[in-house]
Amino acid sequence: MPKMTIAQDIIDTIASVNAFQIFLVLSMLVCWTVVYLTIIIRNHKDKLAVMPWLALSMNISWEFVYTFVIPYPDPKYRLGILFWVLLDGVMFVQTLKYSKEDYNKILPGMEKYYYPVMIGIFLAFFAAVFSTNYQWTTLPDPAGHSAYIMNLMMSFLFITQIFRRPDTIKGISIWVAICKFWGSLAPTILGMIYLPGYYPFPYTLGIITAILDVIYIVLVYKHFKKLGYNPWNRKQIAA
Repeated sequence: MPKMTIAQDIIDTIASVNAFQIFLVLSMLVCWTVVYLTIIIRNHKDKLAVMPWLALSMNISWEFVYTFVIPYPDPKYRLGILFWVLLDGVMFVQTLKYSKEDYNKILPGMEKYYYPVMIGIFLAFFAAVFSTNYQWTTLPDPAGHSAYIMNLMMSFLFITQIFRRPDTIKGISIWVAICKFWGSLAPTILGMIYLPGYYPFPYTLGIITAILDVIYIVLVYKHFKKLGYNPWNRKQIAA
């Protein structure tokens, strides 16, 4: 029997699901792509990293591992993950370039060890992500479980970062906040409706992540208003 191509697998999958399922999957793919592209644009314009380094380290590690090391089990998602890895590479370079001064404010003197520390953090998370696929052998989807855990941690890191930047809107975007919220919630809703009871632990994390993301959206909105800027277009509000 000939091996099924990714394109045929996508066609067969679309034919077997309903419109709401397709909407949720497309929502996830589109929203996360918008998150990455918006981060890249803001990184370039603001010269200040939007995504915390810990969050980016987890993110790029997961997407690199499940693209090149342990290809994601479902082939129809592999092309999307591959595209995200390419965007991750841009964010990786930008964040490493623009975060030195930012993190030196948290840990004075860090500039002396900046690159070894940042690369060391990335390698540590890469090793952790890589090992989960072999450690959680009894789980039906180790990649999915690790993704939910990391996404929850990312939401928390975004919240803590906004408190570290009380006097600027640079490196902060309400569009990133909103798209991350829906891009994360969509697959949770998809699983809870169509695979009830299959992933109770990750779906619980998905709901908690959604709550944290809503909190982050509210914080970003209030942050812009406090500093006198329109959060939707970043223009200063006339007095």
